[in-house]
Amino acid sequence: MTLTTRLNELANQILAPANLRLGTLTADQQEKQRLVELARAGAFSKPIYPVPRCMEAFDPAPLKQAYEHHRDAIERLEEPGRRPERLRPFQHVLHDAGHGGALPPDADVRA
Repeated sequence: MTLTTRLNELANQILAPANLRLGTLTADQQEKQRLVELARAGAFSKPIYPVPRCMEAFDPAPLKQAYEHHRDAIERLEEPGRRPERLRPFQHVLHDAGHGGALPPDADVRA
């Protein structure tokens, strides 16, 4: 083991309690070179995998509209102390449909 390697290891032992590490730029330089070579080969100018047909026709607009419509309710879920088990996201739909706000069970479980 070379002197510089031993000094590097000693320095890292001292720095470890502070969650720090002394290192060289060799790995960073190798990674940058790898990315440059991939870019030259065109790896970032075209998809690596073909886009599935179902995704080609996918329109995210309804998801965006639903998020915008329910934004306030979604943000309330992130409030400190919020109890997610009391969330009833479909209550307004069922209530409007005349079901009295009662949610149906996800599955019928019998002993």
